[in-house]
Amino acid sequence: LSPSHFSRVVKQAFGHSFTELLATLRVEKAREELILTDKSLIQISLDCGFSDQSYFTKVFQKITGRTPGEYRRLHRSTL
Repeated sequence: LSPSHFSRVVKQAFGHSFTELLATLRVEKAREELILTDKSLIQISLDCGFSDQSYFTKVFQKITGRTPGEYRRLHRSTL
């Protein structure tokens, strides 16, 4: 299975690219970590497969509409 064929099959099956699906899964894991742990943002970003915190923040904000810090403050205050 070539990379280009794999990409087409994933896009047809899920309506999103493999990269988009992977980023979404990583952000979902990060959301849990932000609410349930006291880990630093850099540790969460690395644990969830992001290479650096600035890229993590960019992707997280694109998907959720909030920075990781904002997300943590908002959701931890409701616990």
